[in-house]
Amino acid sequence: MAFYHSVTALSATRTDFDVVANNHGGLITRGPIPAGVIDKARKMSGSARAGLTQKPFADQEDIEELYAGGNAVEKPSCEANI
Repeated sequence: MAFYHSVTALSATRTDFDVVANNHGGLITRGPIPAGVIDKARKMSGSARAGLTQKPFADQEDIEELYAGGNAVEKPSCEANI
């Protein structure tokens, strides 16, 4: 869906949340997606009524275990005209 891709594109220049995975049925993020990003993604995608529903995926302990020991991935530097 174009809305998910728009949120993903907008995340590239943000430090307050990360899109960890972009799937056909939704997104997996680290950190909440700010309301302003959702509004901008709606406009970018032309999906005025698109929204997100938070679903449980992992608890904090699971996340810390996944990123422990240097497994964290740093965002590559990129330029985007968004």
